[in-house]
Amino acid sequence: MIFQFLLSMSMLWTAESGYSNKSPGVNTLGVVDYMNGESSLVSFRGKLVLMDSVAWCYPWHIRFDNASKSETCVSYIRVRDMATGAVISNISQSCQHTFGAAFVYNDTIYIYATRCARYQTPHAWCELPQQKQPCACWHGGSAPVSDCAVDVFWSTDLVIWETKAAFFPGHLLPNVDVTAVQGRSDMNFLMIMEGGGLVATNASTPTEGWKVISEHGPHVGCPSIKQVNGYFYVVGGGVGVVGYRSRDLVNWSPAASKVMACGNPNQDRHTVSHPGLFSWRPMPSAMTENVSMMITNNTRNWDKDASDLDLVEWNSPLGTQTLLVFICGNQHSDGFGMIAAFNGSLEQYFNSLFP
Repeated sequence: MIFQFLLSMSMLWTAESGYSNKSPGVNTLGVVDYMNGESSLVSFRGKLVLMDSVAWCYPWHIRFDNASKSETCVSYIRVRDMATGAVISNISQSCQHTFGAAFVYNDTIYIYATRCARYQTPHAWCELPQQKQPCACWHGGSAPVSDCAVDVFWSTDLVIWETKAAFFPGHLLPNVDVTAVQGRSDMNFLMIMEGGGLVATNASTPTEGWKVISEHGPHVGCPSIKQVNGYFYVVGGGVGVVGYRSRDLVNWSPAASKVMACGNPNQDRHTVSHPGLFSWRPMPSAMTENVSMMITNNTRNWDKDASDLDLVEWNSPLGTQTLLVFICGNQHSDGFGMIAAFNGSLEQYFNSLFP
């Protein structure tokens, strides 16, 4: 009842101008989470799943460790079933990691995450330990760069996970993403780093052999990379979401259409009602501040701070769709995980951005 009341109150939000940043043909379906970090949508063995990066102030009663006074698992990675919303796997080996990114290859899911104990802005339900600073390998950190690593976690069943260090970048590092590569003899997999670094491996699995091949890829925050029909596409952003494509990983062209997926918060901040996808509900009424954020979020930052866009082609009950997951607001105090749909394949979606 409290959620229904607050959601009905959302109609009283003051409309603001300037919310015209949606991609052509993209329909925002609604909210899938609150205060989450980087997320990836993937299709794994016929199931649509969402990888989430969970940080310190994600409400404790739904964190798997459920230990608000413990710093043994400040941040971690989990996987959810998009049909039911249920958590399929909390990856315990991923404690003290964040900035997750997932992709699937040969019926194995691979998740890349940075070694980083990630804190957030405190809330009524979450006080930060005293004098906590950004994690050592993130912006503002002070770790020796030799300690900053991207680790990979992989599984064939979402139950048993293996892990190893995938790559030491030689500098402070937040986000990466990985794609399989076709049609090139010099690489089987490609990783993009936030800031434009490109890293490749010719190994048979994407767990080893990573080497920097360029520092001059697209300078995109929170990047997502895909290879479709001979093109490499990179989308992402921090303040605003942008897109680029290239055939040779040297010459990059910007998207002609906006990649931004945040529209008007008065219209888009609602629960999902879409065949095949779960309908998210805010946390129990005891967490009233969490629920009230559905109406008190600072809408002026709604489209300015959209970030962490990832996308996947999905055979939905309505036909082939491209689903996009992203954050509107911000990840520190009042951000919402959102999902949107484009009616068409991944190739058709990218073609709409690069006509």
